[in-house]
Amino acid sequence: MSILCCENKIPCFIGSIIASVIVGVASAFLQFAGIITVAPVFYWVALGFSATFLAIYLVISGISCKAYNCRNSCANISLVIAGILGSIVSSLLLLAFAPVATSVLGAILVGLLLLFLSLLITGTSCIIKCSYDCEN
Repeated sequence: MSILCCENKIPCFIGSIIASVIVGVASAFLQFAGIITVAPVFYWVALGFSATFLAIYLVISGISCKAYNCRNSCANISLVIAGILGSIVSSLLLLAFAPVATSVLGAILVGLLLLFLSLLITGTSCIIKCSYDCEN
């Protein structure tokens, strides 16, 4: 039995939020310290990835929620939507401002972008886990 589960002591969406916050804070610190740099092409890739994922997700959820009861995964669905919209907004902000590599604002925005992208990915994995087999 898994620790992170739909019906277990620690819900899957709480684990994905914790992991995403760790990724976001670590990347913001590393960006501010100058250890990593994020190229502007990554902002375009993140924007395209998020917009494409939003379109696919809306079509699939519209089709599947008519056939199945989606009330059990409301927290996971809102987690993925927050990840999609947050990554779109933060990538647009990064493209608009083009921050310097070691600026505080740039580090915060890069941290937010990676937080929302990891929230998108981990939220999707929670939906897949809860949809198919929660106990394994």
